[in-house]
Amino acid sequence: MSSQASSDTRYNPFKYPPDYNLARIHQKASMPGIPSKQHPVHCPCCNEKVKEPFKSWWGRSIEKDFSKYGGAVVVYFWLLKLYLLAAILIILVYGAYLHYLSGYYCDLEVGINVDQTVCSKLWGFWIVTNEDLYDLIEKEQC
Repeated sequence: MSSQASSDTRYNPFKYPPDYNLARIHQKASMPGIPSKQHPVHCPCCNEKVKEPFKSWWGRSIEKDFSKYGGAVVVYFWLLKLYLLAAILIILVYGAYLHYLSGYYCDLEVGINVDQTVCSKLWGFWIVTNEDLYDLIEKEQC
């Protein structure tokens, strides 16, 4: 009886059927995060403490959670944030530029050709397709 109890507490990677409780402990111990103070359990195979699950993505500290995996992982997530910010900035600048162009050329076009306008106003913004805007620019330059 005592040999059975001692063999259950030791880690056996080839145990069949597998110990699912041990697998859950290993899953919680191998995830990135801060070691849990409420559950001071160690995984017997990797000797890691069980981690606390993170509360939200916005409040998560990338440096604390991923620093043990190397600097490249932390830099990867910072680059993702930088690329997202750059994409949003490009979209905003392009949208402001299109808004300026469509406002300028649609005001000219509405003043000249009231009946044949390709521009329409919606909530104070000019709505025009890129093709029609290109045609308006070409007409103005001639």
